[in-house]
Amino acid sequence: YDIQTPFELGGGFSLNFKGLILSADATLIDYSQIEFSNNKGLGEDYVAGLNKDVKELLGAVVNYNLGLEYTFPELGLRLRGGFFVKPSAYQEDEATFDKKYFTGGIGFIAEEAVGIDVGFAHGWWKDYGDNYGTNLSRTLQDISTNNLILTVTYRF
Repeated sequence: YDIQTPFELGGGFSLNFKGLILSADATLIDYSQIEFSNNKGLGEDYVAGLNKDVKELLGAVVNYNLGLEYTFPELGLRLRGGFFVKPSAYQEDEATFDKKYFTGGIGFIAEEAVGIDVGFAHGWWKDYGDNYGTNLSRTLQDISTNNLILTVTYRF
């Protein structure tokens, strides 16, 4: 089968004032535009049912990101912080199901060539877990995630 993914429209801006960078962006995604086709092996009725469910259950969301970075030029050091939200695509979900993240990081540039960046992201949201099939044994879960990211770059 084939899946037609939804159209996305995004925009953003950044401001740099004396080493302090403020950035923001947003992306509109209409998940109700997802469409299944080329139903070989699945059957026309099954695919029609999937497409009906998509239209009824999913909706448009706006993902947004906010960030700050400050550079200490005499040290070659950059400090970063941010926040972003990825709302649930399901129309009936409350905001507690939206994926929310706080981020932070530090970066260092040595000799204008080698960069070392360390970042951390903490995310949290609610989700349903289905055991043994849909709605047979359902649990409401509090999800929390922590990610540590290390990047080394060489500029030439």
